[in-house]
Amino acid sequence: MKKMILGLCIMAVAWSSCKKDEAVNPDLPKPTAKNLEIGTNNNKRGIIGADFHLNADIVAGDKIELVTVRILQKATETYASAWKYELSWESYKGARNTNIHRHFEIPADAPKGKYDFFLIVTDQNGTKLEIKEDFTILPASDLPFSPTFIFRNVPAENAVFKKGETITARFTVNDVRDEGTLCAVLIKESVKHYPETVSQIDSSKAITIGSYTQSTTPSWGMYNMLVVGAELDYAVPEPLPITGAKAWESGKYNFVMIYENKIHNISIHKSIPITINYQ
Repeated sequence: MKKMILGLCIMAVAWSSCKKDEAVNPDLPKPTAKNLEIGTNNNKRGIIGADFHLNADIVAGDKIELVTVRILQKATETYASAWKYELSWESYKGARNTNIHRHFEIPADAPKGKYDFFLIVTDQNGTKLEIKEDFTILPASDLPFSPTFIFRNVPAENAVFKKGETITARFTVNDVRDEGTLCAVLIKESVKHYPETVSQIDSSKAITIGSYTQSTTPSWGMYNMLVVGAELDYAVPEPLPITGAKAWESGKYNFVMIYENKIHNISIHKSIPITINYQ
């Protein structure tokens, strides 16, 4: 009888201890994500052999351990061959809040079709965020057109411009159809603004060198110039003062050219780093 009572006491103590542990160990917070973009303009599309864009703002539950992208074939679809893809980044390890902005190429051996796209954020506290989205992989030949830039007179990479000197944006976009917009902007590296479509440009941070909307086929271009130190840019519909976050100063800048076609959800961009010496 004494042994039975002792056993019950031990069980009661153990149960009480477990309840206390549960009380002091609530559910751990998981990572969260917002501003997710899978592909340009979040079109959830990848082109075989071409650059692919991924963006997300992540807040960790504790601290990030690993960020992974996984692309898997759907069980309900038929493909030319078996294929899967996984890519991980440890560079975000230890971050609490971070922006994931990545570009990578869709491998040439990827068969076209519908896929499951996973963004997985593993937290150091043992929790995990897993986002699953429908995703399509296509060859470039399946697109209505495939635009390219031809650069005629644009800044050389790491070129240095002084106050009073002219920055020229002379370039064309080829192999286009229907209405699209061509834009060139100058952005300080310090403001951390990296638009890849015309829609993403923040005019409070970007100095507009030129912006045109046309439907000329199969190619058209821009030939604009901006003097370093100018008071106004060439924003549309009205020029904007070059003040505030985009006010002229010495430092690193990005000369960015963008073509965007909203009808077909197709865009391309090119960023060239330059330096301005505003002495």
